[in-house]
Amino acid sequence: MKTNAFLNNDTQKLEDGLALFLKEFEPLFENFFTSLCTKFDPTIEAYSAKEMATALTQSLLNTQDAPLLYEKLFLALRQDHPSIDFVIQKSMVYVLEHSVIFAQTYSLPLNVELLCERLYQLIDTLALHANALSLQSDAVIDYTDVMGKMPSKAFQSDLSDDVLLSPRYEMMNIFQQMLVENQKNIYCLSLYEGIPISLEATVVEILDANVTFQMSPLQEIAMLLENQAFLVKNSYFPNHLKADIVHIDFKTNHVTLTNFRYVQSMPALQREGVRVYPSKTSTIALYQSDALYLNGILHDISTQGLSILSNEKEGLRAGEDVLLEFELQDEKVSINGKVVNIISHTNSFRYCIHILPNEGISQMIANYIEQREKEIIAKLQMELQKYA
Repeated sequence: MKTNAFLNNDTQKLEDGLALFLKEFEPLFENFFTSLCTKFDPTIEAYSAKEMATALTQSLLNTQDAPLLYEKLFLALRQDHPSIDFVIQKSMVYVLEHSVIFAQTYSLPLNVELLCERLYQLIDTLALHANALSLQSDAVIDYTDVMGKMPSKAFQSDLSDDVLLSPRYEMMNIFQQMLVENQKNIYCLSLYEGIPISLEATVVEILDANVTFQMSPLQEIAMLLENQAFLVKNSYFPNHLKADIVHIDFKTNHVTLTNFRYVQSMPALQREGVRVYPSKTSTIALYQSDALYLNGILHDISTQGLSILSNEKEGLRAGEDVLLEFELQDEKVSINGKVVNIISHTNSFRYCIHILPNEGISQMIANYIEQREKEIIAKLQMELQKYA
């Protein structure tokens, strides 16, 4: 387990990487933002657009001067410049794209999650201040009072379905609406040893950025063991949500979540069948053209596919045909397949393979998956008893 010193060191490296990227990227961003700004709103002078670009990059660095720099943005937002929000949104996409290129080019530990977090914070702050300024009041504004009460039209920040950057105050507005309307059509999703646990939840309380849900005990224990929370999109939310767990109360079946953000996709929902983890470690050999290509460990399996974990990568590509040999329930299995995807991890590779088993092997795999489902659910129930 990493100590606080190690964690702080890792965080500092990520901060340094972000600072290095923004310093080198700033001139390019200023030109892009200024050009975009003046194109969509000719009434904005180039020097003003450049000042706003500088304020944005400095705000992403989270410097102490950020609150002062925000003022330039707020002044622009309160004036008649309806294109500003669109320009900022498009510019944030531009930042993300170049951050990835920069990290790959210089092999730096630039954490895109950290940058996304800064983008969220910036958009949230702009949204709240824009709403507050729209009140046209000289009184001191309590921004917690603005939360959930002002219409989101004041500063639309949906961006696009591909980018998935949206201010959290809008998400909180949606949760508030669900609470008032007593809606119960939101489902959580947890994957425990490959088994999807997706049961209904209800919003019961909202406090600041925290939302408390009433949910099934089975969902609670799966969420606890996976240490992450996902919500499936519905008629209220256009995309799936990921959140951090604040607290789980097994006596009341209440789970409090925070730090909500949209995610692009939920691969688990796109699978044709249940994919389970094996009950014990099973080595697997992958052959190509009758020659052993690599060895690995069976990571998971379904009736349509499986994945292999291996530290070997010798040029295998998606679309290539392979032959797999491994043991399942103490029986040797030989299956033809086709490589669908290769996912790179820190110290290994995961090969995702579509399999083409014959009828007998297909039935063997189906029986194995059914057995594993029962074992995994039973294991969850046993874990749940510890908190009863």
